[in-house]
Amino acid sequence: MAPNAQDYTKLLDVFKKSRNAADFLLDFVDLIKANSDFISGDTKSNAEIIAKAAESIHSSVEELTTAVNDDLNKIPIDELELKDAGKKLLLYQDKQHAIMHCQQQMANYQKDSYWYKYWEFILNDLLNMEE
Repeated sequence: MAPNAQDYTKLLDVFKKSRNAADFLLDFVDLIKANSDFISGDTKSNAEIIAKAAESIHSSVEELTTAVNDDLNKIPIDELELKDAGKKLLLYQDKQHAIMHCQQQMANYQKDSYWYKYWEFILNDLLNMEE
């Protein structure tokens, strides 16, 4: 079965954690360098090895993130599914709050991204819905 938007989004969440892990390694390198005066051993070369590895990981994760985002953004919007999603949203909140929720969600994404278009469709559907 072909991956869906949720599958791609799960991947992107893990990629974000991986980028954060690489950033933590770079913070670790800064800590080692700042405290190298009282740490025995070859802190300089070990810190450089860790920094290079972290930068390589960060770069690779960014490339993968771009590829997954590109694939995600190619997924067509299923209008029937989104009409249903808008109706479900109204089960939990009134129309005005549902509209605000869509606008808040849209603010989290780039304009042409899948999730922006997802929330934009629901928003437009809500705005055109009769009371």
